[in-house]
Amino acid sequence: MALDPELLLLRDDGEEEFAGAKLEDSEVRSVASNQSEMEFSSLQDMPKELDPSAVLPLDCLLAFVFFDANWCGYLHRRDLERILLTLGLRLSAEQAKQLVSRVVTQNICQYRSLQYSRAEGPDSGLPEEALFGNLDLLPPSGKSAKPGAAPTEHKGLVSHNGSLINVGNLLLRAEQQDSGRLYLENKIHTLELKLEESHHRFSATEVTNKTLAADMQELRTRLAEAEDMARTAERQKNQLQRLLHDFRRRLTPLQLEMQRMVEKADSWVEKEEPAPSN
Repeated sequence: MALDPELLLLRDDGEEEFAGAKLEDSEVRSVASNQSEMEFSSLQDMPKELDPSAVLPLDCLLAFVFFDANWCGYLHRRDLERILLTLGLRLSAEQAKQLVSRVVTQNICQYRSLQYSRAEGPDSGLPEEALFGNLDLLPPSGKSAKPGAAPTEHKGLVSHNGSLINVGNLLLRAEQQDSGRLYLENKIHTLELKLEESHHRFSATEVTNKTLAADMQELRTRLAEAEDMARTAERQKNQLQRLLHDFRRRLTPLQLEMQRMVEKADSWVEKEEPAPSN
């Protein structure tokens, strides 16, 4: 399967733009250098058969060798995806994955098993538009890469630091964030009102609690006074009961003495009365 002409890497005319990418070459090479020899030995048994119709130019082979710092003969899928995303192409992460999947088997690309060909003569058989690659997607420079060709306009897209930014999506996201901010502000205002109302209720409850505490203290004082009065009355009652028992104990002999005196008086009266005549 032949790669689409629009997806070919930039050659001599695009080297200056490629050198200004955000991801440095040393970073990508360091990622490939971290692969161990044990991992390479485990990959020897993997299948290397690809579609024989995929024929690449020798420049692709040089690019593979450049990024393969250990000369392992393969590159990982994630490394190829990162390389594609640093070219300034208008590609999403999913599109980069789909492109890489054409030359990847079991998450690696064994570039030595691919077929390469050298272009013979000045004409490589590609149309003139394909020779300029993705120059129309890169930021404009001082010299025009294609004289006489009008730059391709992409509505809603702005180039920034080698990447294309969708202004419409950014504005939509900003509107969503602004609406979310307004919602949160209204929510915070409502919570502040509820908090203030809770403070007022708490203050009123605190005043009521203080009043109830004062009333309870007064009632406790009255209760203590009533208990003192009850204890005093109990002592007086006990004292009166003792006095009553003393009076009763003293009056009993007097009553007996008075009863004997009354009986004696009655007996004297009966003796002094004359006997009735017949």
